[in-house]
Amino acid sequence: MEHYKKYVGQYVKRFYNSFDEKSTWKIGSYREVTYFENGKALKPRPEFHYSKGHEEFWGDCEDSCIITNETPILEIEWVANVNDPKYHGYNPFTKTIK
Repeated sequence: MEHYKKYVGQYVKRFYNSFDEKSTWKIGSYREVTYFENGKALKPRPEFHYSKGHEEFWGDCEDSCIITNETPILEIEWVANVNDPKYHGYNPFTKTIK
């Protein structure tokens, strides 16, 4: 889960949302939270702090699509690189739609 920390400062959207400006948030920070069920600790869950102006919330990293302009640290389908020719959508780094 440590690899998620490297994306702090990049952008993110909820996995099921469109690649548009309204759905894009800045990754403010990262944490691992241990939830409990029936008094038993569950596996720690990685979370990103989504922020946009005064709006903010914590969201599950595994329910997120990371948007980066750098070579992805992880070669997985939920990391989108705005420089990839296959990327179509809002580019939060240039504030344009590609």
